[in-house]
Amino acid sequence: MPPIQLLDLADTLDDVLKVLNISSGDKIGSRFNGFDWMDAFRTIGVESTLAVHWNHNSSDSRVTNLAGRRSHLLKKAYWRAIYLEYLKLGKEDGDYPWAKSLFRNPNYKNADLVHFQIIHDGTLDFKTISRVMREKPTLWTWHDPWPLTGHCVYPETCERFNQGCGSCPDLHRPFNVSIDLTRENKELKKSLIAEAQSIHISTDWFKDFVLQQHPEINSKITKIPFGLESGLSASSRKGEIRASHGITDNQLVVGCRATTEPQKNFSLIERLLESLEPSHELVILTIQDLGLLKKYEKKFKIIEIPWTNDTQKLADFYSCLDVFLMPSRYETFGFMGLEAQSAGIPVIGFAGTAMDEVCSLNLTGFQLRQNSVPELSSIINKIQQDRITLHEKSVLSQEHFAKNFSMYPFLNEMKKLYLQTIEAFNDRS
Repeated sequence: MPPIQLLDLADTLDDVLKVLNISSGDKIGSRFNGFDWMDAFRTIGVESTLAVHWNHNSSDSRVTNLAGRRSHLLKKAYWRAIYLEYLKLGKEDGDYPWAKSLFRNPNYKNADLVHFQIIHDGTLDFKTISRVMREKPTLWTWHDPWPLTGHCVYPETCERFNQGCGSCPDLHRPFNVSIDLTRENKELKKSLIAEAQSIHISTDWFKDFVLQQHPEINSKITKIPFGLESGLSASSRKGEIRASHGITDNQLVVGCRATTEPQKNFSLIERLLESLEPSHELVILTIQDLGLLKKYEKKFKIIEIPWTNDTQKLADFYSCLDVFLMPSRYETFGFMGLEAQSAGIPVIGFAGTAMDEVCSLNLTGFQLRQNSVPELSSIINKIQQDRITLHEKSVLSQEHFAKNFSMYPFLNEMKKLYLQTIEAFNDRS
């Protein structure tokens, strides 16, 4: 679709704004790491490139690898060093050799602004992050609470990070470490936060979460919800795709993400299936990890597909569904819920969460208020008995997505933030 609103800036090639995104990968996380934005950004005068590290899967010439053309064995040796120093010892201020190559990258040298995406999984070390923020106008998108903690990506119910960490009660929560250096790590991150010029956050829920600990950075934070291409619309092949899986018209298909990441709360789905009586009318269709629901195959029809970054395969996945179950309580946005909505699939999720904010579940979906099997079972039962309400919420879901989360309004807001960040950097200099 054409841009909904074009800015009166950078209308000629000479005025193109050059932005380098930095993230651990390209196709993995492409909906939020800058990879999917590149073509659309070009239409509003932003030349967007991407420098990645671990997960370089595309052949796009606009994507470069921080490790360059080093041999596989050398990359493996680098990974072993980081594993020992960072993941095992718990030291987050290591010195990453590949990160230093960033300063030789032509896209970095030419960039008007650097946009940090997923940089905290061994992609950039603290010294490199600090140097970039001194040298270039820099926007840092916080995709999760890692900048606030001593080692973990999601503190969940732990409040130690509010007290400066130290005496960590769960060193095995991702990122898994063996030695407790959480207090030292947190102090280092406080220094980086103080240096940060501009921080992008995607929901009010997460912004409030951050400001509870760092009220002094309120002026640095801009909330802009992510946008998404609407390429996941329900496929015209819906009946054909369902038939290929042996799914009949009278069966209710519940989709979910199969993962053992603690914050995704997959155990609630397992407990639900454990409690329900066997039924041929209920189909569970999962995406990502395989085999997690194998023990329930005699009670229900279980269909598992591996993770994919292919848009058509994702569209086919959502097309099979009647409802998408996303029981996570600690998302900072909730992309899969939004993807489901773009395909007209209502979402079941927790009230009061970032995903509830994004999806407006009280209107478009179904709210969980307790982490309880009886409540979830009751919702599934009501959906099975009232397909009219399900259809109405399907229509509302797609309307909500189209009204609030299209790609071009999001990119126009991001471009405004880029220009503001550059102006503030130049004024400071």
